[in-house]
Amino acid sequence: MLETKPMWKTLVRATNLDRMQLLLVVNDLWEFTSTAVTPPTDANKLAEHKKDELLILDAIRDQTIPHISGKKIAKEMWQALKKLYQSDKEYRKMVLRDKLKNTKMSKIDTVATYLTKITQVHDELSVVGETVPDHKMVRTALNGVTKPWNVFVEEIVSQENLPKWERMWDDIIREEIRRGSLHET
Repeated sequence: MLETKPMWKTLVRATNLDRMQLLLVVNDLWEFTSTAVTPPTDANKLAEHKKDELLILDAIRDQTIPHISGKKIAKEMWQALKKLYQSDKEYRKMVLRDKLKNTKMSKIDTVATYLTKITQVHDELSVVGETVPDHKMVRTALNGVTKPWNVFVEEIVSQENLPKWERMWDDIIREEIRRGSLHET
């Protein structure tokens, strides 16, 4: 049985390559990209094959063109793009892992703002296929808070087990609210 995903999940997780493939499928041109090893000789098929190549060229950025120049058929173009985007995806994962590790709370950040920054990087990592476990998210957040939060962090890490991400989020927001009400009285 075919398993279906909600459309929004498909779109959010779609890469440039996925979108391009969808565009080719919708225009009934995927056949030439996925199977053709030589240009067709039939005039009608050749015209469709050229549409396929044109669609690929129209869908890519100018700086990507050198990676597919000299490719004689759509399938070769597609394979070159797949190779390029796969290496870009790995590089993007590296950059995002580093960004997550180095995300720090600034003096002007509220807890919600800071945690939202971490969550955004987490979501970007999910898009490129990288899963970040809860305990790493919690450690990242606790390691990046400003000095006034050190006592709170010590309380959290002194527990037998670190809380789940959602629980830690709730606890630290509650603590920020409590601190704000103390300053008001």
